[in-house]
Amino acid sequence: GARRASSDEIKALFDRIRLDEVHHDVVFRRILEKMKKKGEEGAVGSSSASRRGLRPAFTLGSLKREGESG
Repeated sequence: GARRASSDEIKALFDRIRLDEVHHDVVFRRILEKMKKKGEEGAVGSSSASRRGLRPAFTLGSLKREGESG
């Protein structure tokens, strides 16, 4: 049968996921700061968009295009 993961392994996995989430938030905040300086807040999508690994300078229009082509 399949070996059940120990609670330690599961905890380690969740810790890693949480670290990734925090990292994404930090990255996204940095992108927001940069865009605010340029006065382009309107071009920023949601933080979930940054989690999909899109480039920092994306606009909502390019987001829609990528969604359609992909």
